[in-house]
Amino acid sequence: MTARLTCLDDSRLPEAQKNLVINLDKTETSIGRGPQNTSVISHSSISRNHALITSTDEGLIIKDTGSTNGVWINGERTTEARLGNGDTVAFGSLMFRFEVTDEPEPADQISAASSQTDPRTSPSKDTRKSAETKPKPKVIKSSATEAIPHNEQADGEESIADKTMLYGDSRASEAMLDAINPDHEKPDEPAPLPPRHRQIKAETVEQADPPERKRSRMPFAVIAAIIVAGLLAWWGIEAHKAAEDNNFIQTHEQEIDDFVEQYEFWTRRFNLAQNSEQLTELKRISENLSNDIKLRPDLARLKPLLVEVHFLKLERETRRLINENNPEAALRLIDIVHESAQNFAAKELSPETKRALQRFMSLADLLETIARYKIFQKKFPDPSAYANTPLPDSLRGKIASAKKLKIRFAKLLKENNMQLKVRFRLTRGMANDTDENCVLLVNRWYHMAFSKKPENG
Repeated sequence: MTARLTCLDDSRLPEAQKNLVINLDKTETSIGRGPQNTSVISHSSISRNHALITSTDEGLIIKDTGSTNGVWINGERTTEARLGNGDTVAFGSLMFRFEVTDEPEPADQISAASSQTDPRTSPSKDTRKSAETKPKPKVIKSSATEAIPHNEQADGEESIADKTMLYGDSRASEAMLDAINPDHEKPDEPAPLPPRHRQIKAETVEQADPPERKRSRMPFAVIAAIIVAGLLAWWGIEAHKAAEDNNFIQTHEQEIDDFVEQYEFWTRRFNLAQNSEQLTELKRISENLSNDIKLRPDLARLKPLLVEVHFLKLERETRRLINENNPEAALRLIDIVHESAQNFAAKELSPETKRALQRFMSLADLLETIARYKIFQKKFPDPSAYANTPLPDSLRGKIASAKKLKIRFAKLLKENNMQLKVRFRLTRGMANDTDENCVLLVNRWYHMAFSKKPENG
């Protein structure tokens, strides 16, 4: 017996793995992206250690070894299952067909099947002998539309068995009575029709439903069956394609969800190495999404995911530049990204992509407000230095502008409250830090610059 997994769609595999076939001729076959596996598959939806296929007395058993995107058998996710010939097996979004070849029928089953006979259907020797010696029935035509079987006897008479075996004939009962009691009264037989009447009756029967009309109905039935079969096949293909597309999108969604769950949180202490590692991972996710959008432009749900990944990258770049005490560079970066988003929004987009882009621009406005507060904090860290000095008009104008930021800051926090609590917790942490430090600092400056001092005397 030869078992193997044949890849059904190798379009997203590297050139070296085109026409991928996994031979399951070992006791254990491990599958994953890591180099330690028996079968290494370079695909974004495959985990480093994805699945293990073990050969047992009951057949081949497949197990999920803790993969992110799961093992799917005929469209259902499973942790352990027995493989059957023709099963569709999916590792993440990569689909295979399980095939078993060269599996002969057991010899004992063949011999048993050939040796068994049904005594009811197999004729005995006596029956075969009588069938060979029995004279063939002779057909006697009594009219234009009637034929009666008749067996000739050596003595010219019919036996009781022959009379009572006229099964299906209109005179069977009469023959049986005649065999039992030859003197019984027979009903009067109707007089035969004249030849002309018999000819008219035969023509009427033929004209009622001619064979040509029966044959003409057959093509319509065949065409209808073909149309129904074609519709069912089309529906099955469309349903299978929709399931594949859904699994394909869910793979990317799960990848982003895993990243958010693992890395999207706020800590006051900034770690540059972790930030760089997260940016590298987001770059990889972004590239995979961009490639899949080019391959499948019909899947409108992929573009909103790419917009979300871009904001996750912008969060981390902004945090790094602010931590390096360079909020001016962070503001320039946000302005560039904001302009690119506006140009992208001018194109024809799906409603779902437009909503994702609006959320992105609103969150980018919040990061811009945070950067402006940090610039003010950098330039004017301590209002006590001007406690006994009159403030210049230019400084008073900057303080007034910074005070107006508070209204916009509060509006954007309210607008994105749910997103900040559930999804973008890093931006929420930066907003809370700005509120605790920068907003209070601006309030102190504003109080010193514009509050009236009590008059002397």
